[in-house]
Amino acid sequence: MLGEQGELLNESVAKSSGIDALDDAALHAIAGAHCQPYRENGIASTVVTLQPVTFRLRS
Repeated sequence: MLGEQGELLNESVAKSSGIDALDDAALHAIAGAHCQPYRENGIASTVVTLQPVTFRLRS
């Protein structure tokens, strides 16, 4: 959920990878996120949004 100032109010995993360590890493990756606030007719609003996280494993 993003607040009216673009701050991340809370985070959760919508669809688990099935691996707790990857799910935790995804949450950690977005924990400090700050975005442009959603605006409708110039008025900022709190919104719920999804942020996909893709992992690429290297050997």
